[in-house]
Amino acid sequence: MSSLLKLPLVVILLTGAAVGARAQTGRTLTGTSNAEYISREMDKGRGRGGAVVTTGSPYLLPAWTQGNVLTTRGRVPQAWLKYDLAEDGRLLWRRAPADSLELSAADVQEFSLGDPAQGGPFVFRQYPAAQKLKRASRNPFFEVRYDADRTGLLRQRTRMLVQKGTSPSLATRPSNVWQETTAYYLKQPDNTLQPIRLSEKAVLAALSPTHTAALTQYIAQQQLDLAQEADLIKLLTYYNTL
Repeated sequence: MSSLLKLPLVVILLTGAAVGARAQTGRTLTGTSNAEYISREMDKGRGRGGAVVTTGSPYLLPAWTQGNVLTTRGRVPQAWLKYDLAEDGRLLWRRAPADSLELSAADVQEFSLGDPAQGGPFVFRQYPAAQKLKRASRNPFFEVRYDADRTGLLRQRTRMLVQKGTSPSLATRPSNVWQETTAYYLKQPDNTLQPIRLSEKAVLAALSPTHTAALTQYIAQQQLDLAQEADLIKLLTYYNTL
């Protein structure tokens, strides 16, 4: 029996994904994926008011967190992961304390990370229908807030490094901050995704007009505020029973 067959399933699967990642990126990532970028911008500030101070993080969670990855080769539990909300949503796998790789999005169908103490677990999934969306973001993963047979609520969070202050030159700015933006999508019964604003008018317009009267009555009875994600999920749960 070859030595490969003796390896644990986790090592085989993630190694295969890592090979795909190296082929895609052409490099191995170690430590913080944005460290070089931040360091470069900080260097611009030296000599012009001092080093730039950056607050926040591009990562969903700042520390490495155990999670599960569903790859094209199978499911891998208890992998140490970090998810970068900048740079097209990169998923990093820590193989050793000072060694991490970017997993190829082509190999990853779904992943989760985090625990209840951190607000998780956070579940991210690829949806083939998303390829038809005209989106500025090239991130293929959507965070699953609610997903049932008929409909679902998905969101994408993106973080960008914003230069604070009023100076037109980054080199003279005293600080930068990672700022997050959020976009929501409604999964339709045919599995297409529709961008949506969290408002009663927008939600009712996106759902089947056959049930508008029942949904309007339910919103009033339950005193739902559809600007709140939890209330929208409650409405969609009811909608799936109609």
